[in-house]
Amino acid sequence: MFLSAQYPRSSGSIRSSTAVFRFKDHAIERAVNEPWDIVFIDLRMPGIDGLETTRRIRHRLAGRPLLIVAMTANAMDDDRADCMAAGMDDFVTKPVKQAELRKRLEGCLKPPASRR
Repeated sequence: MFLSAQYPRSSGSIRSSTAVFRFKDHAIERAVNEPWDIVFIDLRMPGIDGLETTRRIRHRLAGRPLLIVAMTANAMDDDRADCMAAGMDDFVTKPVKQAELRKRLEGCLKPPASRR
C-alpha cells in the first residue's frame, strides 16, 4: 500500500511525495490524519484486504474527501464493482503503465488552491 500527494503544476509535470506502508494499521492512521490527495491500495494484501482497508479509511474520514484508487491484477467487472461498493473512486490494473497512471492522476487531481 502506498499513499501519494500529487499536484499538477503549470509546467504540466506532476511532482509527488510518496510513502509506502507494510502495516495496514499504520497506513490507515496516516491516510486519515495527513493531508494526502490520493491513496493507492492494493486489493490483495495479507491480513485485511484492500477493500476492508478502504472501508476502515472511509469510516474514519467520516465524509471528508480523499481519492482512493484500487491497484490490482484482477480486471473483472465484479472486481471493479466491489471496489466502488467499498468506497474506492477509481481502479487501475497491474502492471501499471506510466501513461495510464498519469492520465488517471491528471483526471482526478486539482491544484491545491482549487481544493479549498
